[in-house]
Amino acid sequence: MKTSKTTSGSSAWLALLVCGIALVALSIATFVNAEKVLGLLIYIAGVALCGAGVALGVSAFLPGRREERPRLLTLAAGNVLLGALVMIFSRLALIFVGVALAVDGVGATLNALRQRKLGQKGWLANLFLGVALSVFGVVVVVFHGAIQTLIGSALGLLLLIAGLSLSIIALLLRSPQQKSENLTPA
Repeated sequence: MKTSKTTSGSSAWLALLVCGIALVALSIATFVNAEKVLGLLIYIAGVALCGAGVALGVSAFLPGRREERPRLLTLAAGNVLLGALVMIFSRLALIFVGVALAVDGVGATLNALRQRKLGQKGWLANLFLGVALSVFGVVVVVFHGAIQTLIGSALGLLLLIAGLSLSIIALLLRSPQQKSENLTPA
């Protein structure tokens, strides 16, 4: 008779193998149509943000959270709103990221110029960072389709590596006893 430790050990490698195969399948889907898979993942991120917002809202009413309640409810509303916007505008999410990068870059550039005027150190590094962020943000906005394909392909490669690694680890974790039990007739 197998103990629960053996049973959980035998199912653990199988769970890893199934996850590995699922990641490899998702990576193949990403290579076939990177834009759709990336759009789906962005949509899932929006759902996750909404779920986190609801959880924060519920946690605001737990005992002992009276002083934190306004802050938690504000964070909850922000998460739900951001999640809803991401879900509604999932196709435009990369454009929003590009605009945010460009605006952040302009802010960093202006801050660097103010640092230079005040004689502070590090202004040149901040200036470089600000200009680089602005340029990258404009590139993302202008070439968002190509950037989305590039990000999707990189994600596909990452998923492929993770899936193959999990599958190999799962097969290596299979104990010799389990291998012999599967080979002997019942």
